[in-house]
Amino acid sequence: MSTTQIQVRRDTATDWSDENPTLAAGEIGFEIDTKLFKIGDGSTAWDSLEYAKYTDSEVEATINDDADHGSTAPHDYATSSDIDLDSLGSYDAGDNSITNQLTATFSGEHDNGTQGSNYTIDWGNGQKQVITLSGSITLSFTDPSGPSNLILRVVQDSTGGRDLTWPSSVLWPGGSKTALSDVASAEDVVSLYYNGTNYYAQMGEDFY
Repeated sequence: MSTTQIQVRRDTATDWSDENPTLAAGEIGFEIDTKLFKIGDGSTAWDSLEYAKYTDSEVEATINDDADHGSTAPHDYATSSDIDLDSLGSYDAGDNSITNQLTATFSGEHDNGTQGSNYTIDWGNGQKQVITLSGSITLSFTDPSGPSNLILRVVQDSTGGRDLTWPSSVLWPGGSKTALSDVASAEDVVSLYYNGTNYYAQMGEDFY
């Protein structure tokens, strides 16, 4: 039985860019170091040719399929700014790992506004939040969906001297709550690790 081996043009990303060839229509050029590829159109030089990429629906389907089948194999997705990940909503990675991530940023700090009476912080609104105090109040928490690293920035109003009573699930080093700054317009940053039951708190004080 005879076999046919098909190979595509391949080189490093640097060499492709240095040579900057124009691929024939339908011809594939593969970067052996990045695992990305481009498909020629017969007229566009390499550096101006976009990488082949998945559509939004294809990315979502692949992620969901991997999670459903317990796959732990890494994938290299050739994506670009054309893919709006916001449209894919929330992901359940199915206990798989996310690897080779350089940075992670958040869409913003959730502002709970100025509060002078008892108030509930809903951690479903984001892991980074701020509250401004116009009175001494009791806080309640709506728990996040799972173990999380959380930040709450607490701002004194122009009067200052406001205090917080924390939920009983917030635990402090040595069992003693760290006092808030009482200077007008001072800020304290409270870091909380939530393990699914309790919040383990540390405070950075007196930012003003």
